[in-house]
Amino acid sequence: MNFKKIKSIFVFALLIICFYPFLRECNRRDSLRNDKTKIVKAIVTSEKHILANSRVTFPFTYGYEFYIDGKKYEGDTHNESYSPGDYILIEYVDGKPEYNSPRGYYK
Repeated sequence: MNFKKIKSIFVFALLIICFYPFLRECNRRDSLRNDKTKIVKAIVTSEKHILANSRVTFPFTYGYEFYIDGKKYEGDTHNESYSPGDYILIEYVDGKPEYNSPRGYYK
């Protein structure tokens, strides 16, 4: 193999690695919009998710957690009005609870 071929393979692999998280998130959102989903009640936790758009006030939202078949799943409420201890309805893809969001968030 010559250097040019190795370089092109490396660049291609690097592009795949860089875009994989983006493609995975697109797939998750598409699944939440189009696949069969179920609704579950989750509890808002005290875990803070800092919103990146402000460098002065550091606004945040709280996370949530819910259990399916004894396994814990988590996410971000994406809403500053929730407080720890509140309940929120979560939508998840049937068979893939790791693909979840607040009900109607991606609709």
